[in-house]
Amino acid sequence: MTGSTGPRATGPEIVGIGAVNADYIVRLPEERSAEMSDIRNRFEFGSERALTATEATNLLADLAPLNPIFSPGGSALNTIATLAAAETGRSVGYVGVCGRATAVRSTVGGSDPGEFDPGGSAAPFSFPNWFAGLGINTEHVRFVDELVGTCVSVTDAGRRSLLTTDGANAGFLGYVAAEADRLVRSLSSARVVLITSFAGLDDIAPLVALVRRLRAAAPDVIVCVDPGAMWSIPPVPAGVPELLTAADWILLNAEEYQLTGLAERSPTGPSRGGIVVKDTKTVQVVTSTADQAAVTVHWNPEVLPPHQIVDDTGTGDAFAAGFLWALASPGVSEVTGVELGMALAAAKLRHPGLGGLDGYADVARPYLAG
Repeated sequence: MTGSTGPRATGPEIVGIGAVNADYIVRLPEERSAEMSDIRNRFEFGSERALTATEATNLLADLAPLNPIFSPGGSALNTIATLAAAETGRSVGYVGVCGRATAVRSTVGGSDPGEFDPGGSAAPFSFPNWFAGLGINTEHVRFVDELVGTCVSVTDAGRRSLLTTDGANAGFLGYVAAEADRLVRSLSSARVVLITSFAGLDDIAPLVALVRRLRAAAPDVIVCVDPGAMWSIPPVPAGVPELLTAADWILLNAEEYQLTGLAERSPTGPSRGGIVVKDTKTVQVVTSTADQAAVTVHWNPEVLPPHQIVDDTGTGDAFAAGFLWALASPGVSEVTGVELGMALAAAKLRHPGLGGLDGYADVARPYLAG
């Protein structure tokens, strides 16, 4: 399936729906002191889970000597920011609830990520200014005077643990329910909509209802869902299976593919799209025809050695940017989207958080010209 061939969108062509977080990125040192052992024991590496705001505050205070790096975050937000920075020619927008960030010494732009200031003595990071600087449409971002969601990303010997608070994102489902009519009208002019997971939700019924209404109003809009670990590891919030069923494309990593059970059910997966399974060495695109699944394997031409990887937080989101660009671009094949996605993912691995944004346009240019 190539990109959508419908009329050109009047609003943002690719829209992300997801959390807005302040990411704090830490790479644990190799030392095996008692102090480091105590810190390591607080994480479940290879997994993602929710934590309370108090737990996050205490955790960041304990991690402060390791100089956490700040970056805007949220899975869908990472993808939309990557698309904007890559200058793909596709307009982008976001739907979410954005709180305020504190405790950041420097602004985040280009290759200069911020530094965490546990004392909160410096000027806070401005999410509205950051959105505007990238050219991301925020008509449907509700900015509130609450603390933004927090994601603490800790890597140890190549394995990562994500600990996330909901913060202002807790108001997302209420926002969707209250603004459903306006959101459906706006999203109906998009080419592609990407939905990613939230921390701390038990039931996503308002989001499922929004997608169903969008399906009825604008069946040509391509709906992509990335469940992440939060919506892949049972028990998942009520409504997640229905959301996956409503999607055209499901994007996940190899472990999530197994955890969701989709590996066993792929022949009955999305009928007009498919499942994209990301791994270090390959990207598999699983599509269904009748009762048979077809699997196309794309080998990653640039597998980085461990010593070149600075941070893998959001690598799958960077890949998604390339793939979504292809879906939203008439005449562009999925193969080209996978190739651009793998190139963007490799570039992202060399920077903490969204620190490499200023180099993405150079990465994307050869693919856009082709």
